[in-house]
Amino acid sequence: NFKEFYSNTLQSLAYSTVQEVLENEKHSLSLEMALSVLVSPEMYNFSELIEQPLLQSLSNTADSWAYDALKVFSRGNIKQYEQLIKSAGASNQLLHDNQKILDIKIRLMAFL
Repeated sequence: NFKEFYSNTLQSLAYSTVQEVLENEKHSLSLEMALSVLVSPEMYNFSELIEQPLLQSLSNTADSWAYDALKVFSRGNIKQYEQLIKSAGASNQLLHDNQKILDIKIRLMAFL
C-alpha cells in the first residue's frame, strides 16, 4: 500500500531528524518514498516530499532521477515527464507497470 507507506514514513520523519536515520537506509527510504508518491493513484502532493532534507541522499546517485521526477510532477511539465519516462521508465519496472497512473497524474498536475 503505497499511500500508507508514504504517510507513515512522512509522519515518522516529522518526529525525527535526518541524522537519526541510519546512513545505509537514507537512500533506499528516499527512493521508496519517491516511488510511492509517484505511483499511488491517491497522492498528488509532491512538494511535501521535495522539501524533505532526507531526499538529498538521492543527489548525485544513479537514482537522482526520482528526485527530478518529483520536481517534474510538482511543476506539471509534460515534456520533461515524457523524457523521464523514456529514460527512467524503461529501467524501472514499477514506473513501467504504473505508466497509466503516471500519465493521468502528470496531466492533472499540468492542468492545475
